[in-house]
Amino acid sequence: MSTAHYGEAGYYHTLLDDITTSMNDGFTVHYENANHQRPDDQPTPTEQTVLADLATMRELATLRMSALGWIHQPTLLHHPAWQRHDLTDLDIIRQIGTETMRRYTSRRIRSLTWPDHEPWRLARHHAMFTAGNRIVIRLPPPDPARTTHADPFTQVLLHNRTHTAVTAATATTDNLVMIWGARHLPGITTALGAAGYRPDHDQQRWHTIGHLPPIAANIARYLLRRPPAPHPRYYQSDNASTRDPKP
Repeated sequence: MSTAHYGEAGYYHTLLDDITTSMNDGFTVHYENANHQRPDDQPTPTEQTVLADLATMRELATLRMSALGWIHQPTLLHHPAWQRHDLTDLDIIRQIGTETMRRYTSRRIRSLTWPDHEPWRLARHHAMFTAGNRIVIRLPPPDPARTTHADPFTQVLLHNRTHTAVTAATATTDNLVMIWGARHLPGITTALGAAGYRPDHDQQRWHTIGHLPPIAANIARYLLRRPPAPHPRYYQSDNASTRDPKP
């Protein structure tokens, strides 16, 4: 199951319904989540600082997305019976490099931080969020075979974590649901294909994540120092499914 890490609550309710149906049919669930530590982890003081920065970065991102009525995936998409198969934050810090991660988190925290009396900065954030998503949608999927020359972030956050997911999946004989972000899907598909699995396109389903905020209107509001444009919620609109789950 390929997911977006932020979306409307109704989107995650729909996914959770699908996963619950599979669990009732006897499926095991594997999922990604690097935001945890092993009991025997012993981060250095410098690593503890980066871990704290990561937590701050996630909190700020969740706060800014809440203005759209969007939530962070783990808020709803979780279950105690699911099995986490992923690197930890500390694994990622050590594989990418402490200083590189520190620079990355500092940059992200700065981009998400502004005074409460400057709400027009949120308009810029909304415009950049939509523009970034439109660019990503049009990019070709990452080539799982080209890992040798990948930058450290792509190598660790994408390829290494995908390898962890596929290793766990191919080690079990259970019927399996794998919950991973959309950028991991090409690598997972390629690796499972090499292990003898084949996609069943008849079972493919698409769900709406939510409405993206407008770009032009929010750029104009940013330049005019005004709050962001009003934003509809897909799962509360007339275009929503008949289930119409509430955030």
